[in-house]
Amino acid sequence: MIKHHQGKSRKGYVPFSPIWREIFQTRFALCVCICIFALNNTNRALLIVFAVMYVLLLTLMGLINDRTLQLKKMRFIPAFVDIIFISLIVFYSGGTGSSWYLIYLFPIISVSRYLGYLGSLFIASEATIAYLCIYLLEVPAQDLAPSVFILRCLSFLGIAFVAGNLSEKRRRDEARLIKTFTEIDNAMLSDMEPRKVFNLILNKGLELTASEMGHIRLIDSKTQEAVEIAAVGQPKHHSWELRHLDEGISHKVIASKEPLIIQAITKSHLVKYLGTYFRLHKPRPRSAIFVPIMFGDIVKGVIAVYSRQRFHYTRRDQDRLESLSSLSAMAQKNADLLKEQQERLLRLSEAEARLKEELTLNEELLKEQQERLKLLYKIGERLKGDLDLDALFNEVVDLTYNQLDPEEAALFVVGDGDGETINKVAVKGPTKEVTDRLASIELSYRVGESLVGDIFKTRTHKLLSSVPPDVEYVDKYRPVLPSQKICHYIGVPLLRGKEILGVIRAINKRGADYSPERHEHALSDHGFDNDDLQLMQTIASQVAVAIQNAKLLEKYGEAKKYYESLVINSPDPIIVLDNKGNIKDFNKACEKVWGYTREEVEGKPVVDYCESARHVKEISRALWAAKADGYRIRNYGTKIRHSDGETLIPISLSVSLLHNEDGKLIAAIGVFKDLRELLLLKERIIESEKMADFDTVVRTVGHDIKHRIGVILSNTKLLLSGPDKVKQSELMEMYTEIKDSAQDSIDTIQYMLMATKPKPPQKKVACVEDIFRNIEDRMKRQISNLGKFSISFPEADHDIFVDIEQMKQVFWNLYNNSLDSIKERRALDQNFAGHIKVSAEVNCDHLLLAWEDDGMGIRAEDLPHIFEAFYTMKQGGSGLGLYISKSIIEVHEGRVAVESKYGEGTCFTITLPLWEGEKITEQ
Repeated sequence: MIKHHQGKSRKGYVPFSPIWREIFQTRFALCVCICIFALNNTNRALLIVFAVMYVLLLTLMGLINDRTLQLKKMRFIPAFVDIIFISLIVFYSGGTGSSWYLIYLFPIISVSRYLGYLGSLFIASEATIAYLCIYLLEVPAQDLAPSVFILRCLSFLGIAFVAGNLSEKRRRDEARLIKTFTEIDNAMLSDMEPRKVFNLILNKGLELTASEMGHIRLIDSKTQEAVEIAAVGQPKHHSWELRHLDEGISHKVIASKEPLIIQAITKSHLVKYLGTYFRLHKPRPRSAIFVPIMFGDIVKGVIAVYSRQRFHYTRRDQDRLESLSSLSAMAQKNADLLKEQQERLLRLSEAEARLKEELTLNEELLKEQQERLKLLYKIGERLKGDLDLDALFNEVVDLTYNQLDPEEAALFVVGDGDGETINKVAVKGPTKEVTDRLASIELSYRVGESLVGDIFKTRTHKLLSSVPPDVEYVDKYRPVLPSQKICHYIGVPLLRGKEILGVIRAINKRGADYSPERHEHALSDHGFDNDDLQLMQTIASQVAVAIQNAKLLEKYGEAKKYYESLVINSPDPIIVLDNKGNIKDFNKACEKVWGYTREEVEGKPVVDYCESARHVKEISRALWAAKADGYRIRNYGTKIRHSDGETLIPISLSVSLLHNEDGKLIAAIGVFKDLRELLLLKERIIESEKMADFDTVVRTVGHDIKHRIGVILSNTKLLLSGPDKVKQSELMEMYTEIKDSAQDSIDTIQYMLMATKPKPPQKKVACVEDIFRNIEDRMKRQISNLGKFSISFPEADHDIFVDIEQMKQVFWNLYNNSLDSIKERRALDQNFAGHIKVSAEVNCDHLLLAWEDDGMGIRAEDLPHIFEAFYTMKQGGSGLGLYISKSIIEVHEGRVAVESKYGEGTCFTITLPLWEGEKITEQ
C-alpha cells in the first residue's frame, strides 16, 4: 500500500507548475528590461551575467513541487533573491546615485499579497539594509545627501505599510463574503421560510455592493411571469412587477442568461425599461446590475441592485452578486424540495397508520395460526410412513371438526372405477350416535350431483352462508343434526396439480354456547369465514399428498409417453442464428419456453441467453466435429437462461449448420425440447412426502414475504413518483431497503426449499473470510441502529472444504435469530446496545466457529427442541432456520452446539473439519 501511494505521488509530480510560472514570468520580464538598459552602462557585461544567473536560479526553483511553493515560508525565497539581485544591479549601475533603487519596490509589493504587513515590513527592512550597505561600500562615494538617503529608505517602509494595508483589506473583504455565505447557508438549512431567506439574500447583496435598492423576481413555472419575491427600496410599498416578460432589462437578462451592468441610467432608460416609478420618486437610481438566477442551464429569475451614483459598480460587484444568485437558485430548489417532502411525509404517515391497523389485526391471528400449524405438522409427519388410510381419513375429519367448529365434517374420495363417482370415506358429528347415523346417509355422489358433486366437477371451493332447501339429502340430514338446521356450508376440493382426488366438507358453524350435553344447539350468526376456508384448503393439500403417493409411478410412465408423443406431433421451439451467432428468428414456442419475445432477442448474440459462454463453445465444437453427420447434433443436453435472468431451463437440443454452395456458413437452425416437466415428474416421486411439510410452511411465512414485498412496493412507488426530486442520501436509503427486503424474501423462500428438497452441497476449498466476504457489510448495516457486529479470523489462513452459499445461509439464520433476540432485549431497555461477535480458531484438525450475542437468550425448556423442524419461539416464525442450519453443518461432516442463559445471551459453536489437501472427488 505504501509503495502504491509513493508511485502515485511520483507520477503526479509535474515540474514548472503554474505557481512557479507566476513567480518566473514577471521576474523574467524585469531581467529583460535590465539587460536592455544595461547596454549603455560600462558594467553591462557584469550586469547581464547577474541577470542570467538570476534567471537560472529562478529556473531551478521550477523543480520544486507545487505544494511546497505554496507554503508561506517559501514565498520569502524569491523575494530574498530579488533583494540580492537588485542590490547587485544598483551597486554596479551607479550606486546610490542611480535611480535603479526604485526596483526595490517590486519585491516589497509582491510579498504583501501573500504575507501581509509582517512580510512587507520584513522585505522592506532587508531592502533598507541592502541599500545602506551599498551606501557605505560604494567607492568613490556619491554626492548623495544623508537626508535624501534616509527619505528613500523611509519610502521603502511606507510602501510596505500601504501594500500590507491593501492586502489586509482584501483579506477582510474575503472573510466578510465567507461570513455572508455562511449566514445564508445556515438560514437555508434551518426552518426559515423561503421568502425570509430571499429577503436575507437581497439584503446581503445590497450590503456587499453598497447599493440602496434592489429586488429578486422568480419566474412562475405556470405563467412564465417574473413574480416579485423580495424587494428593498423607496418608497416603502413600491412594486417591482414587470409589465411584460419581453420588455425591460430583466427580459434581456433572462433571454441572454448573462449579467448586465448599467453604469449610467438615463431618463430614456427609466421610461423604456423601468416604467414610471423612478420618475415619480426621487432620488432616482443612476446605475444598476442585473444578474440571472441560474439553476444549471435554466433561468429561475433575476436579482438586481441599484445605486444612486453613476459608475458605481465594477466587475467585482458583479461577481459578488452572481455568487448570491447561485444561492438564490439553491434556496428556490430547497423550497420546492421542502414542499415535496411535506407531501411525502403526509403520505407516509397515512401509510403507517394503515400498516399499524393491519399489524394489529394480524397479531390477533398469529397465536391461533400457530396452534393450527402444529396440528398440521402432526398430520404431515404421519404422511411420511406407511399409513392406514381409513385411520388417516378419520383423523383428518377429526381435525376439521375440532378446528373449524362445524356441526358435521365429512371427507369424500374419488372411487377406483371410472372416476365419475366420489365416495364418503369419513364423517364426524357432535356425538357418536349422530356420527353413526350421518355415516349411513349420502354414501356417494356422481359428478355434478348436489353440492359435493358440483365441487368435484368445477374443482373450486364453496363457502355458503345458507343452503337452498332443494339440495339433495338436505331433508334427510336436517332431522339427524341436533340443531335441526342446515345453514352454513364449506367445501374444498383435494387437488394435486390439475387432478382432483376428493372433497372435504363441513356443515353448520357451531355457536360459542353449543353443547349437546346441555341441549344447547345454537349456531353461529356469521357462519364460516375465509380463515376457515384457508385452513380447510391446507388440510386438503395434506390429504391429497397421501392419496397421490400410490399413483405417482403409474402417472410417471404415462407422462413420459405423453411427453414423447407431444414432442413428435406438436410444434417444437425453433431458433435460427446467422453466421455470427446472432438470433435471426424465434418462433412462438420459443417465446413461451424462454420468456422473451421475438422483438427482444432479434439480432442479439445467443450466448446472452444460454447457461454460459463455455457451454455455447462446447456445442459449437460438437457441431464442427460432426462433419460426417452433416454438421448435425441431436438431443444434446444443455440449459438456457429464462428471461428472469436466474432460472436455467434444461433442454434437449438438436442443431444443424447451414452452408451455401461455396461451403460458407450462412446460418444455424436449432430445435429443442423443454425437459422441465419430465425432470419434475421424476423428482415428485421422491419429494411427494416432503411436500406436506412445504404446504404448512407456505402459510406461515406468507405474511412475512407479503410484508417485505409491501416495503419494496412502497419504496418503488416513492421512486416512481419523482426520483429526480429525492436527495441522493434518501435514494441510497430506499435502494438499500428495497435490496434488503428482496434478499430477505429470497432467503425465506430458500429456507422452505431446503426443508423439502435439500440441495447437494457444491463444495470447494475456501477459508472463513470467503464465506463472510459478501455478507459482512450487510450484516453490519442492518444492526447499525441496534448495536454492532464484529468478526475475528485466525491469524493464519486455514482451508475448509465447504459449499460457500450453504454456509452463508447458516450464518444468515444465526444472524437473524441474534438480531431478533437483541430486539427483544432492547424492548425492555431502550438504551441497550447489542453486540454480535463471531470468532474462529483452530483446534487440532478442526475449525471452531463461535457465534455469540448478548440478546435475550433462550429459555432452558426450549433449548432441547430448537433444532427440531417447525419448533419456534417467535411469533410468525417458521421453525425451519436452525433445523436447516443443523442439516447443512452435518452434511459438511460438522457439529453444532448451543449454550444460552435467558436474559444474558446465546453462543453457538460450529465445528468443521479442516481441508487436508486430498484429491477432490466428484460430488
